[in-house]
Amino acid sequence: PLAPSAEREAGFAAVVELLRAADAAIGNLETAIAALDAPGLVSWGVPDDWAVRAEPSVADDLATLGFDAFALANNHAMDWGVAGMRETRRLLSAAGLVHAGAGRDLAAAARPAFVETPAGRVGLVSATTSPSPVDVAPALEAFHGVPPRPGVHALRVQTTVAASADRLGWLRDLRGKAPDLST
Repeated sequence: PLAPSAEREAGFAAVVELLRAADAAIGNLETAIAALDAPGLVSWGVPDDWAVRAEPSVADDLATLGFDAFALANNHAMDWGVAGMRETRRLLSAAGLVHAGAGRDLAAAARPAFVETPAGRVGLVSATTSPSPVDVAPALEAFHGVPPRPGVHALRVQTTVAASADRLGWLRDLRGKAPDLST
């Protein structure tokens, strides 16, 4: 737990004070929260990456620190499979923390969540992007008898680079002058 560190570390205490004073403190949860012996928990880590996980007590600790809500759509949301994502959502809810960005299907993963504050209602939509669907395990709707797939709210993106004709010519000239570094 990090909350007790605020008693010993002045800098950390100042951050906690800011979180607790905010109308709504929202974070990005770059981990699953689940016990290693949770039913169905299986590491889904992708090659050359870590399957990150936090102990169940972390959900209550995050609430104690002053957080109100968490975005879940990111590259580590599914590190421990569907069971890890479900357990994370369950533990956050039990701690009174709002969350968005992961769910039983695309509609649930894309659904906004709301934090009610004295200053007004705050909406949270969480989405992630990746050039590779392998990295993020996107949720899908049911299709022709195939059940929906739990996962994250993932947006497909395609990078497009635009250059004026004179700049494109300059880049082509530069490419021709560059040394061959492949040897």
